[in-house]
Amino acid sequence: MKRRIAGHLVCAFVMWAFLGVQPVHASAVLRVGGSGAALGLSRALAQGFAAQGLGQLNVMPRSLGSSGGIRAVLAGALDVAVSSRPLTASEQREGARATLIGRSPIVFVTSRADTTRRISRDVAVKMFGLQQLQWPDGKPVYVVLRPLHEPMLAVLSERLAGMREALQRSWAAPGRPHAYTAQDNLEMAAKLPDSLAAASLTQLVTERSHLVRLRLDTVAPTLENLRTGAYPLAMSFYLVTTSHPSPQAESFVEFVQSAKGRSIMADAGVVPHTE
Repeated sequence: MKRRIAGHLVCAFVMWAFLGVQPVHASAVLRVGGSGAALGLSRALAQGFAAQGLGQLNVMPRSLGSSGGIRAVLAGALDVAVSSRPLTASEQREGARATLIGRSPIVFVTSRADTTRRISRDVAVKMFGLQQLQWPDGKPVYVVLRPLHEPMLAVLSERLAGMREALQRSWAAPGRPHAYTAQDNLEMAAKLPDSLAAASLTQLVTERSHLVRLRLDTVAPTLENLRTGAYPLAMSFYLVTTSHPSPQAESFVEFVQSAKGRSIMADAGVVPHTE
């Protein structure tokens, strides 16, 4: 796992070097990356920032993950990281600073075209824990797993009774499909027949996924249901800078929190933090 994350970092830094060869002075280009779940959101915010004439951003073309993005900020390789988890005490001591910008529903999705478009909490836990291996029509379910340290799985483990043990059981079983990035997750869920996976609504919206979004029990994973508390599953997103960010990084954080930034987030499947 560590080798895979390190490989993503090296690949990303090489691509940054390539992207930096353009007719704009390097100091004028703000470098943004991090969570794959928010990669599309990052691009939408970057486009809005540039459209306002506030500056130019390069968004990482691949996911670094939240931890990789935070490390890159602390190392000076990124100006801003988008993280789907809060900072650890160690990261704060190293000089990282996080600003909560919003929440997005965590959605159970499937490639099934003839689904009832709903899943109960109990069935979701059983399917992820290999205790229920079939859909109600008898077809086998192919659950796509994410690494156990992923922030999204921490939320599912906290909010759904028995999910923590279910995920540990699935990871111990051989032959289960594993997705190491948010993009791998959606790609595998789309390719596998009768799949089941979990993803952020903002990724589904911004990457135009055609996977079927399932209601949880009877509640749809919408922004309005998240606002009212009717829908219980959500990921939080943070902008991470150093404790002494550049003026342009500060400007980007302020833009994301502005009325225009909040509008972009809402269109991208995120409830802004101010709501």
